Amino acid sequence: MNELSIHYKTPKMQQMVALVAGYYFLAGTLGLAVYFALKNQIDILFYLTILGLILAAVLICVFSFWQPKPLLVINNDVISLHFTDQKLNGDVEWENIKQINIGISYLKIQTITDKIYAIDLNDLKYNDLKAVKSKIVEMCEMKKIHYEND
Repeated sequence: MNELSIHYKTPKMQQMVALVAGYYFLAGTLGLAVYFALKNQIDILFYLTILGLILAAVLICVFSFWQPKPLLVINNDVISLHFTDQKLNGDVEWENIKQINIGISYLKIQTITDKIYAIDLNDLKYNDLKAVKSKIVEMCEMKKIHYEND
């Protein structure tokens, strides 16, 4: 079975534009900082270029390294969740799931140890919500896990 991954991050074109602007800003402020340092002109303009260096570095990091994790990944082994402000934030293995209740915009997962996790899916777009529900039903039928609609 193929994996379903719901990942909301910045589109590639916007990432590329932001990274080009960030590197340009970084190069410009770095040049100015070196120029002011060599002239031994330590005044407000020097400190503003240092602030510009920091802002450029943050811009580059935000659009390259600090992109968010996938919100939801469903594969043959686990359901991996990374929603904010929810009780369950991590992985649930399919072999530990006893039953799944599928609601309009939520899932209730009951494990073998009778823990019930309520997962709110309101953060997902409608098409992604449909894909998640159909993938859950498909995996439940394949793994012979009881599921029902709420």
